Amino acid sequence: MDSFELRSGTGGKAWSVGLALLILTLSGCATAKSPFLSDPPAAIEISLNLSSVSVQTSATQKFNATVKNSANTTVTWQVNGVVGGDSVHGTMAADGTYTAPSSIPNPATVTVTAIAQADTSKTASAQVTIIAAPAINVVVSPATASVQTGQTQDFTATLQNDTQNMGVNWSLSGAGCTGAACGKMSASSSTSGVAITYTAPANLPSPATITLTATSVADKTKSAPATITITAPAAPITVTVGPTSANVQAGIGTQNFTATLQNDSQNKGVSWSLSGTGCSGATCGTLSNVTTTTVSYAAPASVPTAAQVTLTATSIADNTKTASASITVAAPVSVRPRSQETATAAMA
Repeated sequence: MDSFELRSGTGGKAWSVGLALLILTLSGCATAKSPFLSDPPAAIEISLNLSSVSVQTSATQKFNATVKNSANTTVTWQVNGVVGGDSVHGTMAADGTYTAPSSIPNPATVTVTAIAQADTSKTASAQVTIIAAPAINVVVSPATASVQTGQTQDFTATLQNDTQNMGVNWSLSGAGCTGAACGKMSASSSTSGVAITYTAPANLPSPATITLTATSVADKTKSAPATITITAPAAPITVTVGPTSANVQAGIGTQNFTATLQNDSQNKGVSWSLSGTGCSGATCGTLSNVTTTTVSYAAPASVPTAAQVTLTATSIADNTKTASASITVAAPVSVRPRSQETATAAMA
């Protein structure tokens, strides 16, 4: 650069003005944006969809974390500063699902935090207050039942406030039995309103009382029992018909029959029917004045090909129990006029 000297006077004054202009120009260049420099990257930001929420004990709550200004949107979850949480304050799954503890912690409010893995200095938090869930209630129906050995009975557990529909586990107990000697169940668990079938043991326990218990899966302190009394098999029904046989003339003959039952505890009686190898329907005869214990038989107009007709009484309570009467349909007896009888006697 050429050298110069400061001069006083008019020339020196002009030089001073030029120098000032030069300084201002250089200053403006210094502040102008350089085409070779880029903007610094935007700061990473993280936020949660919730800032505070109440969650019932053992229930869940989904949190969504949003990470901006980074290709890496993965976050690390903490509960009260513990990665993944713990059983006392609640736990966090990798997808942001918070599961409340089974009992309310002290204090009842915990902090759920999402930490951006792209920049661990960036976090977002939410306050979670743990509240008590409504108490589960269990009812078993029927509450009492009598079941004969080897027979079955359906039971249903109905639950209230079982928000996760976890249902119940079933168990059997008895002072006079253990295991299969108390009976068996068609299923060891069921959901609310779904019936299971209890089958009584083949042998009568002593004492004969069994307890069937339904226990809530979600809250094992909540249960309900059903009391089952095991009874001996009822004596079998027996049926007899009287008379056991009868002769009835075709066209005119009638006969009354009576059925007698034993051990028909519900007093259901019998149903009546006719059959025969040489007849069917009305050709076997007809039945009238029918009750569950009596009937009136009327012979058909003509003798069937096979004159034997069977009247059967079948127990309504147990249709394997029957009794029958044998009816012989006979041709009408021919009666001669009295005048003919007198003439015959005179000739003799």
